[in-house]
Amino acid sequence: MALRLRWCLQKPASFVKVQKRYRGGDTAKVLKDKYHYLHKSKIPTLHFQHALARLPIPELKDTAKRYLRALKPIMCPKEYECTEECVTQFVSSAGDGNQLQRLLIEHDAEHPYSNYYCQFWIDMYLSARDPLPVNINPALLIESDSSPGLNCQDVRACNLLISAIRFMKSFQDHHLRPHVLHSDPKMIDSFMFRTVTGLFSAEKSVKGATLFKAFPVDMTQYRSLFNFSRTPHTGKDRLYQNEKARHVVVLRNGIPYMFDVLDSSGNILLPGDIFNCIRYILSLEEDPCIPEIAALTTLNRNCWASIRKRIREISKANAESLQAIDASLFVLCLDDCCERDPPSLLHCILCGNGGNRWFDKSFNLIVNKSGEAGINFEPSCGDGLALIRFINEIYHDSTKNPQCFPDSEATGDAVARVKRLDFCLSTDIIETIRETKCEYERCIQDVQVNTLSHQELGKKYCESNKLSADAIAQLALQLAYYKMSGVCVASYESCSTALFKHGRVEGIRPATMETQEFCINMTSACRPSAKTMRELLNRISETHVKRMKEAAVGQGFDQHLFALRAIAEKRLNTCPLPEIFLDRGYEIINRNIISASRLASPCIQAGTYGPREKEGVGVGYKLLKDSMNMFITNHEDCTCGSDILECINSALNDIYLIIYES
Repeated sequence: MALRLRWCLQKPASFVKVQKRYRGGDTAKVLKDKYHYLHKSKIPTLHFQHALARLPIPELKDTAKRYLRALKPIMCPKEYECTEECVTQFVSSAGDGNQLQRLLIEHDAEHPYSNYYCQFWIDMYLSARDPLPVNINPALLIESDSSPGLNCQDVRACNLLISAIRFMKSFQDHHLRPHVLHSDPKMIDSFMFRTVTGLFSAEKSVKGATLFKAFPVDMTQYRSLFNFSRTPHTGKDRLYQNEKARHVVVLRNGIPYMFDVLDSSGNILLPGDIFNCIRYILSLEEDPCIPEIAALTTLNRNCWASIRKRIREISKANAESLQAIDASLFVLCLDDCCERDPPSLLHCILCGNGGNRWFDKSFNLIVNKSGEAGINFEPSCGDGLALIRFINEIYHDSTKNPQCFPDSEATGDAVARVKRLDFCLSTDIIETIRETKCEYERCIQDVQVNTLSHQELGKKYCESNKLSADAIAQLALQLAYYKMSGVCVASYESCSTALFKHGRVEGIRPATMETQEFCINMTSACRPSAKTMRELLNRISETHVKRMKEAAVGQGFDQHLFALRAIAEKRLNTCPLPEIFLDRGYEIINRNIISASRLASPCIQAGTYGPREKEGVGVGYKLLKDSMNMFITNHEDCTCGSDILECINSALNDIYLIIYES
């Protein structure tokens, strides 16, 4: 009853009449505004885009200094001396560094609408031959709907699907609010903000925004969220997009289905029509005789490319079915599992079961039988910032403005709308699919996902003690690994550079000489006083905040060295690769044993990604007001998940006691 009352209050009294007019072809303004768009921003979506600054190329000597600074705590003294000599030679007037820097500056000048490393970054992803699941694609678990009745699988899937399409149309029709970083998101729609920024030309609009301490973000990644796919090819994958497509693909029991969610005029179908299609697909019985072709997206990219080519060559229908999946707005996965606990849910979203994810797509929207939802996304053309904005918007829209309820009428002819994507496959390909799925199921048993919640070290407590909560989270991971292994290891935290045109990410290197000293002292039999350790903790926090600020404005070293190496590789026919890229230090810094990133969204319940190294850990963490939550992945055959969990908890307790006692 409460849900129906909420529905009535949210919908205009003439909604039924509007439905009838819409069915008759009348695109009534009230329906277009209230149903087709999340909102209609007073400021055009890409208003600030052309005024964004270009990402600066760091000075070569600054990069060398930062590189050595990051290596010192994770290398033995003898190896570090060799690396130091190598770096000194690289940046000297006789070294290769200055010539590569000049070539990089020329490359940057040839790409005025991008930045110096963007295309190299995309090429790196597309050239990687590792399977996408666990190795590449992250997983995000969306918060449950606060109204229990809306957490049924069919209802939740329908509401999220409609909200996702509303987001897409809002962006494509330039009605989505510009992505602006500010403590008050509603500020950018205020009269004052619109008026002042409107006084500035498009080229200077960012300056107008900064008067309000608002910082516009690059939005080019938004376009690659929809109708986008990474297609496998031998040696290097390719990107495919067809913005004319009007359908979604639904994966259910390993079988792909498709149906249009937009009509020929680009209008979103009515909620009842979409709801009926989802219910119809859920009603279909599993057919064990149909090969789960999605399992092939779990393969090594060259293997998948070879098999995909053979599948396309068997029949025109096969090629059309593959293209339909590639062109779809996105893939909706309707899972049979009923898990509710975060570790099991994250494992499911991250790995799937081998047949219920199309890992090549820009993202898979996943809804299980319990109504729990999440996203698995392919990051070659987009990082977390755009996707988190997408999740925030669709979560708020689907929960505050739901279009579908358990007793909603399912309308339209779902049998006619829904099409199963069939494939004509040879016996050997069918057997390959079966073997691939079996092997994948075996492999993901090795992937462990654990969660930890520390109830003392929340943001409020850290900030009241003038410490960065992010610095504390990263330090705890380093201390935990030091307790396990007795050594400091390479750690990586990604930082968005989206304040710049086509900005992607820069690396923050949390391991410093201060964190090394802290780890050694904490495990020493003669531990210094709490006061001494607290002073060290203060320095660690200050240093970490400084590194974060440097990375946010592109003044790290990872992307610069990465781009210089890419330039060097382009001239390998005439010049050998510089020694700095063959040196032991470069190998160590790029073996990120600890890879950890913050989940900065209240709409995301949990999130993580696979370890970047077999013996490493992948960690997503949430810094809440009164707690710190961590979501940790590891490979069981190399590291024990329970041991890692115990060491992280112990490290957090150690840090808390130092703060408390001082």
